[in-house]
Amino acid sequence: MMFSILVPVYNTEKYIVECIESAIKQSYHDWELILLDDGSSDDSLSILNYYADKDNRIKVYTQNNQGLILTRRSLIRYSKGAYILFLDSDDYIDSDLLKKAKTNIEKYKSDLVIYKYRKVTNTGEHINHKTYSLCEDDDCVVEDFNIIIKEMVTTTNLNNLVCKIVKRELYISDDYDYSRTSALKHGEDLLQSIPILFNAKIISILNSELYFYRQIKTSMSNHPDINKIFDIFIVRSALLNYLKNSKYNNIQNLRLFYKEIVCISFNYIITIYSWNSIVVSKKMLNDIANNPLIKSSKPYIRDISTRIKRLIISNKINLVFIICSKLYLQFKKRKQSKHT
Repeated sequence: MMFSILVPVYNTEKYIVECIESAIKQSYHDWELILLDDGSSDDSLSILNYYADKDNRIKVYTQNNQGLILTRRSLIRYSKGAYILFLDSDDYIDSDLLKKAKTNIEKYKSDLVIYKYRKVTNTGEHINHKTYSLCEDDDCVVEDFNIIIKEMVTTTNLNNLVCKIVKRELYISDDYDYSRTSALKHGEDLLQSIPILFNAKIISILNSELYFYRQIKTSMSNHPDINKIFDIFIVRSALLNYLKNSKYNNIQNLRLFYKEIVCISFNYIITIYSWNSIVVSKKMLNDIANNPLIKSSKPYIRDISTRIKRLIISNKINLVFIICSKLYLQFKKRKQSKHT
């Protein structure tokens, strides 16, 4: 068959029907839908079985909870399609996605098709957001891989695994041991996208928003995960290794890579000081400074870019204010405790 649509499922009974229906309603019909329940405790599994009973193109599997990365790797092993695409169980896809992808693949003989997504709310309302474009036409083939390299090292535009339709061989030939990074909470999409992007011989673009990503607000957005940066360091280190082992290993690309990771780190430092105590912030800052990836950046960022300079200037006042405020509150607290 042409396409395998792979859906990792975990406690998404509220959204899984819309997800499955978006696959069933595809205008191109040569596909299989594989649903793997990762130990859900809600009613997700019974919904999956209901649809599997109705349509023999739908297959359902279950496992004890293993997390997103390992669930996706298991789904690949269950699949049989010539091309593979992932669909998260709280999202949905455009009804013409597979039809447009097939036309694109036949036109360019693509190993990898990249398309864009649209953010939607919990209730499905579209959210306006900034989009990017690697293609001026409705579709195109990437002639210069340097464009992909630049997007990978300086943006997050190509991170999403769910916005890629991938030739099966690219997944099968990926021998990275994902069990070592199964605990990652941030950056797992990019980690799995890196070998695909580097090994694809023909990359084509569908310049349309064909995937609908549901932006669900959680308590995590109110208090960021202070360990997020270290997950990012792990994933970006993997990207650096691929870059250094490729023919695109040059001083220009390395400078772009390191300038971006320094920018990410600086923004994260602001977040640390905004949400944590001075003691915690100092420890985290020390851990960041001593991370091997950051330490290895020194030869490449002597000529700090205008972008980083602007970032430092724009945030310097805020950072000083945050630190002074925290010090004042600690002083005030100590003073009150003395009086009591």
